[in-house]
Amino acid sequence: MPYTKLYFNRLSLGLVKSSTQINKRYKHNSTISKDLSNFQITKNEQDLINNLPFFKNIEKKKPKKAKKSETEAGERGVYVNKKLAVVGNYFADPENEGYFKYTLPESKTNPYYDVLASGKLDKIIQSKKELPRLSVTKLLTKRWCELRETYDIYSRLPIFSHNQVKVGNIIHSKLENISHPLEVEVEQFKKEFELIVPTDSFHNFANKWIDLISKFAVLYLEGDAREILCHGYLNSKSDNFLKNKTADNFSEDILVSGIADHLFIRRRKRPEGDDNHILFPEIQLKSDIFDSFSSDMDTILNYLDKNINQLISNLEVVITDVKTRNSKTIPAYSSVVKYSKLQVMYYRYLLKLLSSDPKITYHNLLKNVRYRGFDVDKPIDPAMMIPILMSSDLFMNDCRKLRDGLTVPNNFFKTDPHSNQGTQNKAYDWSKYENIIADPNIQNRLSEFFVKWKQPVTLRYLAMRMSQFYYYTGKLLSNQLYIEYYFKGVNFQTTPFKYNHQLLEDEIKSSSKFWFGKRSIEPIDPSMKNLRSYCDNCDYKSVCLWKKEGFEKLNGLGKDLLNVQKHFINGSLNGNNLGESSLL
Repeated sequence: MPYTKLYFNRLSLGLVKSSTQINKRYKHNSTISKDLSNFQITKNEQDLINNLPFFKNIEKKKPKKAKKSETEAGERGVYVNKKLAVVGNYFADPENEGYFKYTLPESKTNPYYDVLASGKLDKIIQSKKELPRLSVTKLLTKRWCELRETYDIYSRLPIFSHNQVKVGNIIHSKLENISHPLEVEVEQFKKEFELIVPTDSFHNFANKWIDLISKFAVLYLEGDAREILCHGYLNSKSDNFLKNKTADNFSEDILVSGIADHLFIRRRKRPEGDDNHILFPEIQLKSDIFDSFSSDMDTILNYLDKNINQLISNLEVVITDVKTRNSKTIPAYSSVVKYSKLQVMYYRYLLKLLSSDPKITYHNLLKNVRYRGFDVDKPIDPAMMIPILMSSDLFMNDCRKLRDGLTVPNNFFKTDPHSNQGTQNKAYDWSKYENIIADPNIQNRLSEFFVKWKQPVTLRYLAMRMSQFYYYTGKLLSNQLYIEYYFKGVNFQTTPFKYNHQLLEDEIKSSSKFWFGKRSIEPIDPSMKNLRSYCDNCDYKSVCLWKKEGFEKLNGLGKDLLNVQKHFINGSLNGNNLGESSLL
């Protein structure tokens, strides 16, 4: 294999440097006989070579048949055993009993269509619903080892929720609650609310969009926001994300989603000597721009629209990603660090795509809704809207316009060619709540809404507002990105780096070709360091043929070293002046 030659050449260069010094010593030592025609390396000498630090750690144990893990305990052991059983059905190598191949199975060469979307494509084509989504993290196939990632994909099992994952989720949740206390208030209100708030899939989806709009508003009012959804459509034919066009081919345009951990606003330029890595919000519209506090959506968006060019010159929206650690150390593996940075680059890339044209973004948001099987014009239950209107003024004026049938600013859905006007005019009657709701606080604040509305609150309306926020946010994105490392809830280190568009474009191509079966699996480089670090921490270490062959190649280098040494000594003692060129 190619890696053997490269590895051997590096080893030879090191030997040549040492051997040149030995050669000089031989020339100045007149007591050494040049008649060594019967020279042979003794067993003791061979053992000495084999015990050199480079070789003595090479695995020499005979391969064992793949079997259920006996060392894994509890749930982890059961989980690993399930994976091995499933993956073995696809990758078991008949020529190497007990080991998994490192090539894609002939019957399923396309990880996306043959595995992730397997059995769903025909039904989806008939129903015109969405194919399974990819996530940003799933595109990072080489963050550890692409072979391990492939095995995990074909296992079809979710990632094991070990303690570190659980701790990470808790930290993310706490940080989000600090930045978005309104969400906590809304959830508390729902618990005490006398009506039942719907929790079906449609309303859960609507709730996510409402939360996202609220978070965008908080970004500008307070200066920072967390857990911002972003997405794009990856075309399986071109291996590129769609740019400035709608996703019209539901079998080829695959939705890729992500969540940017932290966005904040800071000054783009600052006086010389100031810290260039400010990691907290420096601008808040509610205190720095508006004379009086206002969280009305029209006020925020109108300000952004009128001042966007000035804002682009003076301010920037910075994206950071939060990583939780089990100690105060950053990852030691170069691939983990590299792909952690690429992950944040993906978020910036997707947010930028969403800002290219608000109308295209709006239509693609509606495509997403339809692919999920939801009606974009289905009224959102008032029982969901009442807690939101009680907790914030953000949607208040928009709801007044919808109630009265007035135009919501930048209202794209009025001219949407796919709009079903009959659905929009469905009854949206809030009048019954005047007699149902007894809470005087709700009656005092929302009594004006307890009438028949001329237009309902719908996903179409939410898509229009989301597209506006995506547009302005994308225009302000900074090229400076960060990773925040947390230990026990405390940020102990922050790593700055620059957005690299070409690096990301290359990564998108490579990842797409993997997912859609256009290239082979590319495992980690089988160096001693990698085999001793990456492989020892892998669920498939006992069955991986790539690891087995890697160690065998390294073991073979011992014999090659002996040959190089024998060749050198014979040549040296016969009076030849062996330099680097004669050995390589």
